[in-house]
Amino acid sequence: MKKRHIVPVLFLLLAGLIACSTVPPAAQRPIADPAQDRRIVTTIFKLLLDDELTRDLCLNPRCYNGHACLVGEYEEEAQKTRAIEIARNVEGVRSLDTFLLPARENGPDGAAEDMRISSEVKELLKKEENIAWPFFDVISVQGTVVLVGIVRSEEAAEHATGLARDITGVQQVISFLQTIQ
Repeated sequence: MKKRHIVPVLFLLLAGLIACSTVPPAAQRPIADPAQDRRIVTTIFKLLLDDELTRDLCLNPRCYNGHACLVGEYEEEAQKTRAIEIARNVEGVRSLDTFLLPARENGPDGAAEDMRISSEVKELLKKEENIAWPFFDVISVQGTVVLVGIVRSEEAAEHATGLARDITGVQQVISFLQTIQ
């Protein structure tokens, strides 16, 4: 090979190595299609608001890789059943986990406490390097912290659960965390 061809070939090899080392393989990417997950959440929200039975409920849908979660409170069993039916039937939902409780009687004070708990857990977990934060969320309902999303390993899921338990006011922690396969 002529000397003048060596430099461009070396440059191309170096560029290829850099590109391969900075792009994780598909199996390591936490989210396959975040736009699809956002569409699923938006559709669930819209359908819940459009439905006469569920429009007044405080429900929080989330979705990661087609795995949907529905968290919140209901007033009547029929509302819970209808909300689950709506979420389960949205196109793209591959599975559905729910944590739905009968509405509490302590009103706004309980909601403010749940917001505080969620905020503290989120701040604590954002500092943890082994948790893929953009693919992870915290919802608190009646003192129960619900962790949803994707983490790097089972150890990360256990660590997140343990940290959430240590926050003042947390009654229990429910984990709907998935791990990167």
